[in-house]
Amino acid sequence: REDMHAWFGESEDESEDENRSRGSSKRPEAQEGTQAVVRPQLEPCVGLMSFLNTVKPGFGELYAPCLQQGGFETGRALSLARVEDLQQCGVALGHALLIVDTIQKVAQYL
Repeated sequence: REDMHAWFGESEDESEDENRSRGSSKRPEAQEGTQAVVRPQLEPCVGLMSFLNTVKPGFGELYAPCLQQGGFETGRALSLARVEDLQQCGVALGHALLIVDTIQKVAQYL
């Protein structure tokens, strides 16, 4: 539980440093004049996966990739999420309710 609290208290810069230290890299950008859209290749966010698995075992593997793709790779970003935001990322309604409920409970103790 302490890890979960620490992850929510982490700043955006600290999370980016953690991703860089694990070798997170981006694909080369498209050359000027091309139409291709290149998305960064995301490394798994350990804090996000750990938090989601605390909500319910298996949620980390199921939802971390889609939440990261939606920009919810930090505790701060996820703490601002509404149920609708999580659903837009592909989280099932009931699961989104559980995640938001857990976020609100954790926020009370920070």
